[in-house]
Amino acid sequence: MSTTANAPARPSITFIAPRAASELADWTSDQVDCTALGLAAWVRYTSGVSLDGQPHEVSDPLASRFIELHERHGDDPEALVAAFLAQQDIVPAALAAQQGFADAVTDGYRRLINTGLAASLSTL
Repeated sequence: MSTTANAPARPSITFIAPRAASELADWTSDQVDCTALGLAAWVRYTSGVSLDGQPHEVSDPLASRFIELHERHGDDPEALVAAFLAQQDIVPAALAAQQGFADAVTDGYRRLINTGLAASLSTL
């Protein structure tokens, strides 16, 4: 039996990020904002705590790494997003290097924390 059959599925960000890296230059600002908010929501998910403060399991083989990033940078949204974008096995370097995208992810993360999911989605 393959060990990969027993491993938790990777979050969908691993499928979004490579596409975003290759197509970002052609995207509208709305497409960038949607993808950035999706990444911001995933970053929040990896904290193991919902927006309403309820703990949840992070079903990911890299969960311990993500928790460490949250513990180290959790009070600083800009540093936290930068730390996640620096994970080149998750976010392609070409995407992480796009300052506009990094800013959009940080803005999306701040909106999620400050106003919640529904209000964040309403800005798109």
